[in-house]
Amino acid sequence: YPAGQWHHCVAVANGSTLRYWRNGVEIGSGTAYTSGATGTIPFGLWGSITIGYNAGRGDDIRIFDTALTAPGIAYLYNSGNGRGVQPFVPDMSVLGVAPVAAWCPSLDATGNGTTTLTDLVGSNDGTLTNMDAATDWTADTSNGGVRALDFDGTNDYVDMGGGIPTSSITAMTQSVWVR
Repeated sequence: YPAGQWHHCVAVANGSTLRYWRNGVEIGSGTAYTSGATGTIPFGLWGSITIGYNAGRGDDIRIFDTALTAPGIAYLYNSGNGRGVQPFVPDMSVLGVAPVAAWCPSLDATGNGTTTLTDLVGSNDGTLTNMDAATDWTADTSNGGVRALDFDGTNDYVDMGGGIPTSSITAMTQSVWVR
């Protein structure tokens, strides 16, 4: 996909099936990790520290405790209008479900410049790890100056805490905008 542009990425786990979506279109599937994940949820890592770190920017991370369907994923993508010039707050009543956790640097008025990324719907605040709070909160000029987190691809990630009971969820959706 084209570098330097915002992309909406979604992973939907439902039982033993994992499906991937980019910009509202399903792009692949595989086997979901079903042995009961525990511990923290990292953002900025490819699966685990042993696989590697993401480089680029991230915003609007949402976790749902259900498997969103194609119309729901398309709604989230279209509501973000390709990461237009301002952050979006989709009408969750359209989806019929709200996220169990949401971290959105562009909407986080308290986190900017700190090492805390506030969970906007719950109590699972994220901790910027190996990140410089002064420089990794960026104003993305390609997005009208809306804030995002900048990951160096070397060792930056956000520890989202362990308060989401991932071991008891049989269906889950993770949604994020990346650049």
